[in-house]
Amino acid sequence: MAKPLVTDELWEHIRPLLPPPKPRRFRYPGRKPIDDRKCLTGILFVLKTGINWEDLPCEMGCGSGMTCWRRLRDWNRAGVWRRLHEVLLAELQGADRIDWDRAVIDSSFARARGGGGRTGPSPVDRRKKGSKHTIITDGGGIPLVAISLQEMCTASQPMSWMAPMIGSTWDAKRSFPTRVREISSPNEEPRMTSGSSLPL
Repeated sequence: MAKPLVTDELWEHIRPLLPPPKPRRFRYPGRKPIDDRKCLTGILFVLKTGINWEDLPCEMGCGSGMTCWRRLRDWNRAGVWRRLHEVLLAELQGADRIDWDRAVIDSSFARARGGGGRTGPSPVDRRKKGSKHTIITDGGGIPLVAISLQEMCTASQPMSWMAPMIGSTWDAKRSFPTRVREISSPNEEPRMTSGSSLPL
C-alpha cells in the first residue's frame, strides 16, 4: 500500500493553522465543500508530480484540480504556509537540529510578463520586469527563509530578514550563521562572507 501524502503527524501540524470554513447558507446550501485534508492531498500530489491542476485524477477523491488550486490560494492568503514554516522551524530548533554555524543563500530571477506588485526591472534587461526569489538554508539544507522581492539585493541583506524570526520564535539562541555561502550561478565559484557583523 502506498504511503499517504498527508500523514497523521503532518495533518496534526497543519489542521490548527487552517482558517475556519465559510458558513453555509441555511437555504440552498449547495454541495458540501471537499474536506481540507483531501484538498491538501491533491495539492501535494500536483506539486510533487508536476502535472497540471486540470489533470488531477478524480479517482483520488480530492475534488477537481481547480478546487485544490483555490484552496491553496485561500490558505496562502491566510498565511497558513508561513505559520506552518515557523512551527516546524521552532520544533527543529527545540530539537537542536538547525545548524547555525553556516548558511547557504541562492537566488534566481523570474520574468513576470504580466507585471505585479512584487516585480522590478531585470538585472540583464531593465525594460523587462520580474522578481528575485531568494532562499536561505542552514548548513544541513533546512529552509530558513524564502522570499520574493522586486529589487536586487546582496547576500548580506537577506540575513537581516532572519532577525524578527529569531527574536520572536527562538529567544534562547539569538545568533546569525557565522559563515554565509553565496551562490550566484551554477558555474560560479561560491563566495564566503561573514555574517557575524550583521545587526540583530
